[in-house]
Amino acid sequence: MAATEGMSGQQPSQERATRIAQNLRLMRELREVLTALGGADIAALALKGAALQGTVYAIDERAMLDVDVLVKPAQAAVAGAILERLGLRAMHTQGRPLGMRFAHSQGFGHGTGVQVDLHQALAPPLRWRIDTAALFERALPCEFDGFVGRRLGNEDLLLHLALNLSKDELAQSARCVEDIH
Repeated sequence: MAATEGMSGQQPSQERATRIAQNLRLMRELREVLTALGGADIAALALKGAALQGTVYAIDERAMLDVDVLVKPAQAAVAGAILERLGLRAMHTQGRPLGMRFAHSQGFGHGTGVQVDLHQALAPPLRWRIDTAALFERALPCEFDGFVGRRLGNEDLLLHLALNLSKDELAQSARCVEDIH
C-alpha cells in the first residue's frame, strides 16, 4: 500500500470526505430522532460518538458507525414505537448477543444503512447497576449542527466510555481507548 493511502486503500482526502459524509448523515438522523422523541416528551441523551462529535472531535476526526441514544427505561417501549414511525425497524444487533439478552439496548435500522441503538441503560443491568435518572439530572446541552440536544455529563461520558470498553470485552478497544484519551 502506498504511503499516501489510508487503511482502506483510499487516498486520505477521500477517506476524510467519506467520514464527513457518513458522520453528517448520522448526525442528521440523531437530530431527527431527538426531535421526534422530544416532541413526545421523551427525554433522550446522545451517547458515544454522537456525544463526542462537536465536543471532543471535529466532524472529520472520528468515524461514527451508528447513533446511540439513551432514554429512561420506563419510556423505552414508546421510544421504540416512535423510531418505527420514523421508518426504522427493530433489528438483531450483530455480534452482541449478550447485550440483546440483557436488554439494555435495541438496534433499529432502515434501508439507508443507518442504525440507531436505543439504550435504556448504559450496560446490562444485571451486571452493572447504574442510576439512569441521575444520568439525566447531570446531562449537559450539546449542539449538533445548530440543533441543541443533550448528552451525558463529562464525568458520566468518561465513565461510560470506560464501561463500554469493559462490557465489550475489549472488542472495540482502539476506538474506546482513543475516545477516553
